[in-house]
Amino acid sequence: MWYKCDAFSARYERLMRGTEHYIGMSSSAVYADSNMPISEDMPRVLDICTEEEKRRSYEYHLEKARIEDLLKKSQYRNWTLIRPHVTYNSNRIPLFIWEKEQWFYRVLQGHTLALTEDMMDKRTVLTYAGDVASMISQLIGRKEAFGEVFNIASDRWITRKEIVDTYRRLFDELFGINMKVKYLDDINVLRKAFPEKRDRIDTDRMLNRVYDITKFKQLVGTENMIFTNFYDGMRRCFSECVDGLDIEHLKYEDGFFCAFMDRSTGEYTPLKYFTKKGGIKYILGRLSPSYVVAKKIFYRLKERIY
Repeated sequence: MWYKCDAFSARYERLMRGTEHYIGMSSSAVYADSNMPISEDMPRVLDICTEEEKRRSYEYHLEKARIEDLLKKSQYRNWTLIRPHVTYNSNRIPLFIWEKEQWFYRVLQGHTLALTEDMMDKRTVLTYAGDVASMISQLIGRKEAFGEVFNIASDRWITRKEIVDTYRRLFDELFGINMKVKYLDDINVLRKAFPEKRDRIDTDRMLNRVYDITKFKQLVGTENMIFTNFYDGMRRCFSECVDGLDIEHLKYEDGFFCAFMDRSTGEYTPLKYFTKKGGIKYILGRLSPSYVVAKKIFYRLKERIY
């Protein structure tokens, strides 16, 4: 759950007065681009964008930064802000801008993924959820953490190409499945097809994102820092998420995702794998010459259908 800044400003004082220690979930997406490991005092996008951009934009990373500023300027100091990066567990196995219910299920059913070559050399950090929870728990109630901001992420980075390679290895080892991938030449293909994900692409997935967690280590002590190896953590999550899963009867809600993948790879997904709404999205997205047109048609029909 996250608040828009306007909603948070209307209730934050009650939250501050009603808690001894308020732990606020910000985001590492607030940071501006950097080729160096990012520490908490480095510039945020909100700090460097123009006034006109600030006024007109309510994108996720800017709203998070505004909430940070609201707390910093307030009379209260019983808060701690944390900036996590991408977190994974058996309920959430991300692949770039896609979630498990999209890309992972597609691979299980033997279909090809369309990925972009542009992202492959970018460095990033994926942190096991248990590690994130442990880090947060070590901040709760610490007076030294009051009024401070902390990066919460693994100190081990990985390239996006290595993420794909790890996933391929796990599908083969655990399920005997060949994870098929077709690489697209231009990231703009994704930007055009999924304008709602442009913010995530431009403020994270197309950037190098490595985090300096020295501030956290100095507070809690490095002896408490044991991060789960990425391969080991993902192997556990892969196994847990398919336990009892009926692959033949999986239902897709995001038909536009499947339509994009199938148009890019020349494949087709049987309609039996979609919910009613997902099937309509798939047909429109698969047959329409433009995703933008397909989505406009769907949302115009939505009220009549439902």
